[in-house]
Amino acid sequence: MEPGAIGTTTSNDEPRGEPSQVAADPPVVDFVVVMSRSRSLSVLSAVAVFLLSTESCLLSRQRYESFTTRTPLEAGQCLVLGFLGGRMKWDSEASFVRKLALNLRAANLPHTEIETVENQKRALALRLIDNAFDRDGDGTLSDNEKQSACIILYGLSFGGAAVVKFARQLNKKGIPIRLTIQVDSVGRNDALIPPNVQRAVNFYQPNGWFIRGEPEIRAEDPGGTNILGNHLYDYRDRDVDISHVHWFRKLGRVAHSKMSNDPEVWSRVEELIRGELIHDYTTRSGNGNGNGTGTRLAIISGWRRNPTRPLGPGE
Repeated sequence: MEPGAIGTTTSNDEPRGEPSQVAADPPVVDFVVVMSRSRSLSVLSAVAVFLLSTESCLLSRQRYESFTTRTPLEAGQCLVLGFLGGRMKWDSEASFVRKLALNLRAANLPHTEIETVENQKRALALRLIDNAFDRDGDGTLSDNEKQSACIILYGLSFGGAAVVKFARQLNKKGIPIRLTIQVDSVGRNDALIPPNVQRAVNFYQPNGWFIRGEPEIRAEDPGGTNILGNHLYDYRDRDVDISHVHWFRKLGRVAHSKMSNDPEVWSRVEELIRGELIHDYTTRSGNGNGNGTGTRLAIISGWRRNPTRPLGPGE
């Protein structure tokens, strides 16, 4: 595939007890980063970033009890967390982050729980992690409980940056992450992946007037983190239906809106998540034979391409 074409790869606590509302995290907004990527300091760029950072913020109502996952998780269960972009509500079905989560839930994947989180509510997600893997119920995570954690993170726009910020929070607690996925990530310091992440992948577009995703993620510890790729999508001549997107969400960021709503991108995200779940399940199940393992693997993979096969350039 020619350089610049679609899909080009550019490189290899709150106490436990009754649920209560958790204060929002500081916004992921970073005007300087976004505008430096666009090399523009115009008033219009500032307006576009302002809209991106404030949309739907007054409607944010996510609380801990919004999660449906029953905690603690059983041994061997994985937790998948999707972080929404902008200030979209955690349950907004207009977002592909939420659509993907609902698709995965509808598939009844074995040993898997899926939740979506507003990107400014990382404290809620952190509390969920603590409760999910505190299997002995003593209020703290032992070293064994931390190392047994199976966590996959994905996010869009400010949610992509929230993925990295949240991974750093878990790194400080000594909790590993199996996979992080960033889609057109926007925010400060969202390129350096912390050492507790085993695998990471990035999707971005360079066509936005004022909003462009992080073009290259890299590992803080190259020996411990495998960067699966930085996948470029070119939207100059690529048609994606964004007719349903409100005009102010498209202001100065048509390419960003296209990537946010590109079914091909989200199919690849789903494939990566399913592939990671298969990897985890087969690792725990030995050779994958017997005791219904084959049936469970079929449910997890359950789709048109073999999720265990690495993505190649241009796929």
